[in-house]
Amino acid sequence: METKQIAKEYELVQVNSKEFKIEKSVADKIGKKFIPIFNDMTELENELVEVISLPMEKETFVKAKALRNKYVKVRTKTAGIHKDEKAQYREVGLYIDAWKNAHGKVTKLIETKLSDIEKYEENLKAEAIATLHKNRSLILGKFLEDGATPPPLGEMTDEIWNGFLNGMELAYNKREEKIKVDAEREKQELIIKTENLD
Repeated sequence: METKQIAKEYELVQVNSKEFKIEKSVADKIGKKFIPIFNDMTELENELVEVISLPMEKETFVKAKALRNKYVKVRTKTAGIHKDEKAQYREVGLYIDAWKNAHGKVTKLIETKLSDIEKYEENLKAEAIATLHKNRSLILGKFLEDGATPPPLGEMTDEIWNGFLNGMELAYNKREEKIKVDAEREKQELIIKTENLD
């Protein structure tokens, strides 16, 4: 690998503020904080090119370590500036969030209140349907087979409900009658078996 190619690979770039949607004055203020770091790295560039082009031997390893430590300091300085600058804008962001949250909380309460008014009749109807479903479920309870889920009883007209209830009661009575008949038949069969054993 040639020295020029190596230098190109690690070439420094400056951030173009025009690529970001922030005011020029803000971008310039922040950019000025990073210029000294850029200058430090520029000063280290020749040393970098030299170390990279050296043969792999003990002296090169020592120089590489010393130069790496210099770059660590540069990176640490950059991180410090980043932290300080970002913290200022974080506070601005939190301030903006506070306004949004303050207004959002109140408007949400108002929207809920207005929605309750807007849907007053709809909510009353839903409550009436739920109450009717509950009351009819209690009436229907003993006629349902175990584990059966009733249909939406509150939405049935009285005529449909009465027909449904009568049908469920009739089916229940048939089941009960079949149970009695089966029990009586089993009882008679047991009596006959017992008599035949004697």
